[in-house]
Amino acid sequence: MGLYLKNILGYQADTASQLLQVWKATVYLTPLIGAYLADAVMGRFWVILVFSIVYMLGMLGITLVNLIPALKPLAGITPPVGMSATRDIFWAFMYLTALGSGGIKPCVSSFGGDQFKEDSPRER
Repeated sequence: MGLYLKNILGYQADTASQLLQVWKATVYLTPLIGAYLADAVMGRFWVILVFSIVYMLGMLGITLVNLIPALKPLAGITPPVGMSATRDIFWAFMYLTALGSGGIKPCVSSFGGDQFKEDSPRER
């Protein structure tokens, strides 16, 4: 990912690293939102459904940034001034993916515990 930011989107190595670390921190903090929504507001299944759609929209957007000729960054070429729109759209979709991930992570892990019956001594 760091190489993509540096070589394709034209960020300096230190800037690319900082941006990536902030995004990773967001990925690890958004499960707090997902857990709250699952426990207090929407329930696990609705949170998984809604945030899976958000996640897929983010992934679709990242894919389209790299497929649409008007937005597609060109490898090895120093980005022109007009590249800021591509970068902005890319990061918007990256953070949408982080938000979607935050709704999925805290909910699917609890499904493992749902496989066991509480009244069965063998499964305890």
